[in-house]
Amino acid sequence: AVLRDRMEDAAARWTGRAHALRTQVTPPNPNLMMSAFKTWVEADLNDNEYLRVWLLSLPPEGLRALTVQIARFCADLNIDLNWLLSGDLALEPHVEAAVADIVTDYCQACLNAIRIQGQLETFQNYQTRLSEIVKKDQQTVGQALLTQLRDENLVPPTAADLLLASDEECREYALHTIRNAAERDREKFKRIWASVVPAEETPVV
Repeated sequence: AVLRDRMEDAAARWTGRAHALRTQVTPPNPNLMMSAFKTWVEADLNDNEYLRVWLLSLPPEGLRALTVQIARFCADLNIDLNWLLSGDLALEPHVEAAVADIVTDYCQACLNAIRIQGQLETFQNYQTRLSEIVKKDQQTVGQALLTQLRDENLVPPTAADLLLASDEECREYALHTIRNAAERDREKFKRIWASVVPAEETPVV
């Protein structure tokens, strides 16, 4: 209990400190910070050409928004982004290099996320449709999918005691069974899914 209280207290203090730092470091003039960040990218990001080109190709509004995000992220780590952009950290080369790595890694993470947006949207749609087809008003689609998966030997026969299960238990069984099938043979599952489950998000009855 004592350890839990200490951890909660530390978390609360960190949250308050991070909020205060974020407020302090949010640039009063985002355009000036954006310009300084762009200059830093042009001068110091030569060892990651792909990331450098992407950052410099961003439209002004995109680069400005990213710069503010970076400043806030740095604030949560007790770092003022201006220390790096102004060159003041040159007094402490090891610290400057570490902060530069932090900023670069953050930018790389943003680029990586953008690269997979298409796949993320596809997966999000899959998750949404999966949760829909196991509902009672769309059980015809869910049952058709389970039947096809059984015919393709991706799921076992339905357990006899499932006949006495509640609607919620049947729903959980269907979700668990479909997810296991997706893990068992991803390509076969995708083919069956595409042939059985309508792509539209309107209810199928």
